[in-house]
Amino acid sequence: MTRALHAPPHRWESATTYVKLITAALLMLLGAAAATIGLLDGRTPARPPATRAAGRSPDTGTNLSETLAAAESQPATRAAPYPAPALAAACEVAAERLRDRLPPDYVFIVRPPFVVAGRPVMRTGGASVSLERIVSETIVRAARAMWASYFRHRPTRPVVALLFPDAAAYMHWAGALFGDTDLPKFGYCRRDGVLVMNIATGTGTLIHELTHALIAPDFRGVPTWFNEGLACLHEQCRIGDDRIIGLCNWRLPALQTAVAAGRLRPLRELVTARDFRGRLEGLNYAQARYFVQYLQHRGLLHRFYRTLRRLHAVAGRRPDEGSVDVHAIETVCGADIDVVDASWRRWVMQLRYGG
Repeated sequence: MTRALHAPPHRWESATTYVKLITAALLMLLGAAAATIGLLDGRTPARPPATRAAGRSPDTGTNLSETLAAAESQPATRAAPYPAPALAAACEVAAERLRDRLPPDYVFIVRPPFVVAGRPVMRTGGASVSLERIVSETIVRAARAMWASYFRHRPTRPVVALLFPDAAAYMHWAGALFGDTDLPKFGYCRRDGVLVMNIATGTGTLIHELTHALIAPDFRGVPTWFNEGLACLHEQCRIGDDRIIGLCNWRLPALQTAVAAGRLRPLRELVTARDFRGRLEGLNYAQARYFVQYLQHRGLLHRFYRTLRRLHAVAGRRPDEGSVDVHAIETVCGADIDVVDASWRRWVMQLRYGG
């Protein structure tokens, strides 16, 4: 059994202090937990008001490079124990609510912040795999690797994963539980962080959607192209104890065809146009995915993620936010974005995918 990561406990000065701190933590998480549980009950929680981006400079003329350098020089703070007792309690509550709404042959595994529901053994990718193994070797292991590689902030409310054994069950329960229709073929991550999956198609999409759930608390306002590019990178990957490495996958042939035919949009346009979901969506996924893999290949992906996150925190919601992405690429790659684009295209055309 895989154990969740825990930091060394603090030594409390008194039992009274400990009780007060636990009570405060429970109150802080009550609203977030109630939102998740309310959705599982079929209720739609009120959307919180928009807030100003964390770390935004009040001076819109601030030099982004100088601000980034200053941020990188700040000392790291010691992480609090994770998961907090209140989060663990919220996960148990979410599991109990689900037990009343799913078939009796479904089992529940709680590994805070994760609550996973499914049959004890299911077919996935053509093989029979236990739910325990999916949780331990896919969800928990991938999450640990992503936390070690990218994400500083972890979920503060339950991340629920509903794993259905086939397409029919997937479509039925997505509608019965949430009223969701017009579903993606393999699975999706809801805005509330609930993962709804047809696990029969394999675990690649599960890790893709898990990436969305884990990046959300760490990088608010993450650009869509990078959010999807990183998630797609993890569709086919190798997971180590503290690293997750993306491998070539089925998106490569269509991308290479577009590059060879001169039909692929410039990288600058991909990261600034803000039309990722438009008519070029399929190619946009492939282009973003393989640019992120290119950064990984050059050993720059971890630095790029930190740079992009910090620059967006400084820029906030300024109208020229697309230029922030260009600036991040040029800063980390050390060249004009058009030069980077040309180098990336040459690299893409050398890749091979056996299918």
